[in-house]
Amino acid sequence: MSAVLAVSAPLAAQGSIQPQVWTEVDLQHAFASAVEVTVPLVVRFDTKTPNPFLVAAGALGDVTVVRWATLTAGYLYVSLPHVPGATDLNVPLAALTLRAHVGPVDLAHRSRVEWLDGLPGAPVRYRDRLLVAVRADRAGRWHGVASAEAFDDVTHAEWTKVRVQAGVERRIGRLAVEVYYLEESPLAAGQLHVRGAGTLIAVGL
Repeated sequence: MSAVLAVSAPLAAQGSIQPQVWTEVDLQHAFASAVEVTVPLVVRFDTKTPNPFLVAAGALGDVTVVRWATLTAGYLYVSLPHVPGATDLNVPLAALTLRAHVGPVDLAHRSRVEWLDGLPGAPVRYRDRLLVAVRADRAGRWHGVASAEAFDDVTHAEWTKVRVQAGVERRIGRLAVEVYYLEESPLAAGQLHVRGAGTLIAVGL
């Protein structure tokens, strides 16, 4: 499924909706103009289960190969303390992001592969995301941000869910704060239907 199809994929309302609140802080440092390291810290809360629902941390390295293409490699440790059979996950990952700029609009298409070591069978998952950011002022301090992402369980050859997000980002120096609405809809059995809000704080060090 391409990113374009992910945008148009139906939001299947399977099962009850799980209201959640997502919070992420990204600590970023550029070692050179083409190399950046990010340490993400993630916590998710659910209104219907004990909390926290998810806690994750790790390290990601980005290398800008050319102006419009970035390679990413990294590792995430994910804890799902209240999900039976999936308490601790080790998630090595790799991604390729392609970018384009058209006036005030920035486009980014990310293809990401990750190994979910800790789930039964240690499946490999592919994620296909299209992100659009629109500059709302001349100084570039305010942006409207929207994305759509499709998740594919490569091991079992099955598209499992679609995630759609839309929000507003404010940039102040090395700090960027995004507040967004999200909807994560199942395409396969066993997936949650998540609806909620989130914040993403990126700090340049």
